[in-house]
Amino acid sequence: MPEDVDVVYHDDSDISEQTEKLYDGKLAQMMPDVPWSCKNQARMHIKAGIDTPYKNTEEGLMNWTETATAVAARMDANGALHILAPFGLEDLFSMIVRPTPLFQTRLPQYRARLAQKRWEHRWSQLTFLE
Repeated sequence: MPEDVDVVYHDDSDISEQTEKLYDGKLAQMMPDVPWSCKNQARMHIKAGIDTPYKNTEEGLMNWTETATAVAARMDANGALHILAPFGLEDLFSMIVRPTPLFQTRLPQYRARLAQKRWEHRWSQLTFLE
């Protein structure tokens, strides 16, 4: 079971954490065995300590810690799948964990996140880079 399943979206008309929790609850009602974590990228700049809000979901992803996790997928009304991966998919498919450009200048935070996540215990094939 994953630690959590991130659901990312961008709604600058409502940046309340309460709304994210409401979405978590609705998803949990539909799929209670999944550990949902909804995050509005329109408010994540606050958590990151950045003054300027992200313009869209892609800009939010560009401020994530690792390139391989900065990936989102959505299905449109016609059932077509759309992938949003500002750093590409190569690291994800190659099982490489490396900091995004933002976190190349914040290596202590990157290292702390890796220590907290302990991914190497779950996936021994991962390669960690700085």
